[in-house]
Amino acid sequence: MKRIIKSAIFILPVFISVLRSGFSQQEIIKNTKPLALSEYLSGVLTGNLGYIAGQFNVNIAEAGLKASKVFPDPQISILYSNNEDRTLMMGQSVEAGLSYPVNL
Repeated sequence: MKRIIKSAIFILPVFISVLRSGFSQQEIIKNTKPLALSEYLSGVLTGNLGYIAGQFNVNIAEAGLKASKVFPDPQISILYSNNEDRTLMMGQSVEAGLSYPVNL
C-alpha cells in the first residue's frame, strides 16, 4: 500500500506536467508590417478629433452638438432585479427606460 502511494506521489506530478505542456496554448506568430513614422503620424492626424478641431478652429462641443443633430442617438435601458431574501418581502422588480436627445 505504501509503495502505491509513493509511486502515485511521484507519477502524478509527472503526468500533470505532461498534460499541461501538451494542452498549453501554442505560440502565435504574427506577420507584422513595419510602420514608418510618416504613416503613423498621418494615422494620428486623421484619428485625433481634438487636433482636427484645433486645426479648423472648431469647438469640440459645438462639433459634437452638430453631429448629434444629424445622428440622434436614442438609448433603451432595461433593468431586472430580484431580492431572494423572503424575510424582507422585497420581491422582483423590472425597470425600463428610453432616452432621446432633444436640443433646445
